[in-house]
Amino acid sequence: GPDARRWLAQLPRRIDLEIGGRKLAVIHGSTSQINQFVFASTDADIKRGDIAQAGGDGVIGGHCGVPFTQVVDGKLWHNAGVVGMPANDGTPRVWYSVLTPQIDGLNIEHCALTYDHVDAADAMRAAGLPDDYRLALATGIWPSCDVLPAHERLEQGVPLTPGAVMWDAMRPLVPKAEMVMSVLWPAALVG
Repeated sequence: GPDARRWLAQLPRRIDLEIGGRKLAVIHGSTSQINQFVFASTDADIKRGDIAQAGGDGVIGGHCGVPFTQVVDGKLWHNAGVVGMPANDGTPRVWYSVLTPQIDGLNIEHCALTYDHVDAADAMRAAGLPDDYRLALATGIWPSCDVLPAHERLEQGVPLTPGAVMWDAMRPLVPKAEMVMSVLWPAALVG
């Protein structure tokens, strides 16, 4: 309703935090566009530009709905996933992350959350919401994949495995001649 929309409009578009000795910008889509989809397969130059625009050591983004962790030129791009919709991996689980500073970096744990998706779907039906999204809660498959790049389309229905990775946040940043993008999680992207 209008009250909720006013409240949402007043929320910050970005939260800056320091964890594990590094500065991270928490955003929804990208630093320049709140509803931009940034996936694991999104070009490194796009992520590089967003990280530079954020002005810190990395970005924690969202919106795309599929969790992943990457390092671009020594800087972090992390997406925790979504607690309101499965990750299109064929399971009804939703995703979140726990970031814990360690002596040798930042431990990033990708966690799956099993919840009562049947009750959630019933509540959606009672609210008159579309059947396609209600069904997605049970099947873990999105009703529309038009925003997905080719790689993420190929991964549809492949269950993600919870896991943890270490981002070596204390390591000096990579020299320009060695700039690279590496995937830390999920394993399907690493191999």
